[in-house]
Formats: sequence, C-alpha cells, structure tokens
Amino acid sequence: MHDPLPFLPKRPEQKPRPRRRLLRWLIPILIVAAALVWGYVPTATGPASGTTLQGSAIRATTRPTLRVATFNIHSGRNIGGQFDLDKTAAVLKNFDLIALNEVRGAGLLEEHDQARLLGEKLNMQWLFAPTEHQWWHDAFGNGVLSSVSAVDWQRTPLPGSSGRGKRNLIRVNVMLQGRPVSVLITHIDRGADHKKQLPLVLEEFLKVPQPAVLMGDFNGEATDPYMQPFLKAPGVKDAVGGVMGASAPADRIDWIFTRGLETVGAGVQRNDASDHPMVWAELKLP
Repeated sequence: MHDPLPFLPKRPEQKPRPRRRLLRWLIPILIVAAALVWGYVPTATGPASGTTLQGSAIRATTRPTLRVATFNIHSGRNIGGQFDLDKTAAVLKNFDLIALNEVRGAGLLEEHDQARLLGEKLNMQWLFAPTEHQWWHDAFGNGVLSSVSAVDWQRTPLPGSSGRGKRNLIRVNVMLQGRPVSVLITHIDRGADHKKQLPLVLEEFLKVPQPAVLMGDFNGEATDPYMQPFLKAPGVKDAVGGVMGASAPADRIDWIFTRGLETVGAGVQRNDASDHPMVWAELKLP
C-alpha cells in the first residue's frame, strides 16, 4: 500500500519496559511462593469433641479386664526407614484400647489417615486427633483405637511455642463392667515446651474421677523433675513398674499410669515396627 506521507519519520515500535516485564513475572511468582509458605508452615488445630468413635466396636463391656497399650508409631516407619503399617498393626493385636502417637493424616498420596488405616486392619474403632494442620489438611497428631464403645471424647490443645511441634490431650470415656473409665492420651514435647505441657497433663489426670488411665509418649524418664513428685502422688500407679519392678527399663519415656484400677499384667515390647517400644497393661476394677 502506498504511504501517503512518506516524508514523516516513522514512530519506533514501542517495546515493553524492563520494569513492566519484571513485574509481569514477579507477581505470579510471589503469589505462588506465598501459597507454598502458607501451606508449609504447620498451624495448631483447635479443640474438638464427640460422642462416638468411627467404625464398630467388637467386644462386650462385661469382660472383667481392659487391655490397653500405648505406641509411638513413628508415622508408620519401621526401623529400616520403610513405611509399613502392616508391621505396625501386627504389634498391636489383641488389645482393647490403644493410644497412638506420631500419626499421619490423609494426604496427596494417601486417602485416609493412619489411625483409620490401622483401625480397619485391626477391626477396631478409630479416632484421629490431629495436632497440626499443614498443606491445607490435618497432617499430624495422635490417635485412638478401641474395641470397646466410647461414651464420648474430647481433644484439647496443649500450650506450645511458635514454630515447635504442636501437641494435644485426648480424653476418651469408655465402659468397663458398667462403670465409666476416663482414658487420657498425650504426646509431650521434649524441648522447651516440655515444662509447660507435662505439669498441665499430670494435673489434669489427678483431677479426673477414678477409675482413670493416662498413657502416651511423655519424653520424660522417672528422674524427670515433674515425674518424681507425680509418681509419689496418692493413688497414682505406674502400671509397668508395678509389675516388672526393677526389671522395667530405666530409660522409659512411654508410660501407662492408673488411678482406681488394679494391674493384672504389663510389659514393654521391643519391636522393629517403630523406634519406640510398645507398652501395654491389663487392668481391672478393684
């Protein structure tokens, strides 16, 4: 086409300014980075409660004893470093009520949380009690497995420092020969928050009506300054120590305490399903 004004200089083609080009790329990158940081940083979950566990109970409450166990399952990772919930389940057979620590929630690669998976493997009721919310889902916490019906349950967050692992206390009320038994389950921090959480949990256990059980990973041995007076408190019994005596491991940090119950048997089972032993006790009403 003929240019009608050939004598006028042509305007140069306008190119995007470098700053605009930079912003065009930088803004979406910042949005994605902020979303990743938001998803990565774990936040504490709040309190919760309910009247039933999930699944179906399979044993009668008229049986004279209650077999309990506590197990830090190490996220289902065995001592070889592999995830193997079948091995975890094999350690937990033939118990009525089980406290679980270091339980993983459902995620991108797993549809269900580990409490549910173990409950289904063992034909027991389950409850996942998350302490941390991460990557937009309940990611980590404690759990309960039960073959006796629960009357109700309650989940209470424990105080913690910013950035540290989150913790909670679970209370489950179950029936034993027509009487309610309060079962408290926890996992205490081993760092700076230990001195905040452990006294609170021990005090709460002393408040609940008897009969009562307290179990979990306390990250504290018998020489712990908070444990020493508690072990001497009226009515408090160390289930494992009461049965095993001097042969009970001196470095125990996984405990089962009772009030208003007698211990029929108890033990510490070393295993290759976790980096923690499984601790158990068989209890009855006096």
